[in-house]
Amino acid sequence: MKKRKFYPRQVAKSLTGKSPESLTFGERAALRFFKMKGRKMGVGIQIAQTELADLKSSGPKESAAILDNANSRILMTIR
Repeated sequence: MKKRKFYPRQVAKSLTGKSPESLTFGERAALRFFKMKGRKMGVGIQIAQTELADLKSSGPKESAAILDNANSRILMTIR
C-alpha cells in the first residue's frame, strides 16, 4: 500500500490563519497546489486585504511578493 505524504485536509487546516510571509517552502507549495486544484477537493482559499487586480495582472513571482508584503491572513474553507 502506498503511503501518502500529503494529506490535503490536514494541510489546509494547518494553513488557516497563517500569514503568507511566514510560510515555509513546503507550505508555499501546498498553498500553490490549493490555488490550482483546491476546488476539486472542496477547499476554498481567501487571502484578505489584497487587491485582486494586482494579483491577476502580475506573474507568479510578483504575486507571491505582493502577498508577502501585504498584512494578510489565509482563510481556507473545507467542505
